[in-house]
Amino acid sequence: MKVSERGLYLAERTPGADETVIQLFGFLHDCQRKTEGIDQRHGLRAGEHIKNIRNNLLKGLTDDQFEKLEYAITFHNAGLTDDDPTIGCCWDADRLEIGRVGMRIKKRFMSTEAGKRLAR
Repeated sequence: MKVSERGLYLAERTPGADETVIQLFGFLHDCQRKTEGIDQRHGLRAGEHIKNIRNNLLKGLTDDQFEKLEYAITFHNAGLTDDDPTIGCCWDADRLEIGRVGMRIKKRFMSTEAGKRLAR
């Protein structure tokens, strides 16, 4: 829930960000996590999982929205940044909450200007 809230905050400050995708990312990005510790494949598993719910729970999404959601979820823990405002807000929202597991927030991993400001 915190990632969704943070993502919507970032979306308000990031032109072109899709709030629907960002909110869904917040709810679904860790849905296949097996542990709160290190679980490097949880993004890949979650990306695969949402393909299974595409035609029922996510049927209201356009193809473009689904592709962005799938990409954001699949690669959210790969340490990448992205110029796309929607994907950037998703990843920044997750990374701004990384302190919950004892990790430091690092500006260099932020994609949006709003995320970089908050990371400082």
